[in-house]
Amino acid sequence: MTGNKDCVAQAAKTTAVAGGAGLFVSAIQNTMGKHTEGAKGIFTRTGGTVGFLAAMGGVFALTECAAEGIRGESDPYNAGIAGCAAGLVAGVRGMEITLS
Repeated sequence: MTGNKDCVAQAAKTTAVAGGAGLFVSAIQNTMGKHTEGAKGIFTRTGGTVGFLAAMGGVFALTECAAEGIRGESDPYNAGIAGCAAGLVAGVRGMEITLS
């Protein structure tokens, strides 16, 4: 059970760091765009970037830790598996579903 708590703690920490990076990227996107919303545009116009990067970081960390626990090995394959999971999150964001 302590291994699971460590995974959750690591994922929470990575989510917070990635969310901070997302806030920074969102601020840059807000600065480069032309609009009349001012600083609140970081959250209203480009705020999706914050959640997107936070989700990718959290999924990566949680998957990497889970893969290490399941496989019982600490090697680069765990990061590869986690990269696939984080890429899935990126793909879901850009995916377009058309219903006809």
